[in-house]
Amino acid sequence: MFTRRSRQALNQKSQTKRSGATLVELAFVTPVFLVFVYAIFEFGYAYMVSNIIQEATQEGAKLGRCEDVTTAQVQEKVKKLLDTVFDS
Repeated sequence: MFTRRSRQALNQKSQTKRSGATLVELAFVTPVFLVFVYAIFEFGYAYMVSNIIQEATQEGAKLGRCEDVTTAQVQEKVKKLLDTVFDS
């Protein structure tokens, strides 16, 4: 039979082993979690860029329908809208 001291010693060893296992698990899980967080931000940014490009083309098409508008004016309007995303 186990005495009180031997049970306490076993529990302490068990706790030490468990904390080591927790650190190893954390070392494996943390990079995966950070990759998922990074992917969420990247997909959000890509979606935003896609929407800005779509808006710029729609605004250019609206402006291009007018009678007294030159191609240069349409291009300038679209470039101005795209400058919010792309540095030129």
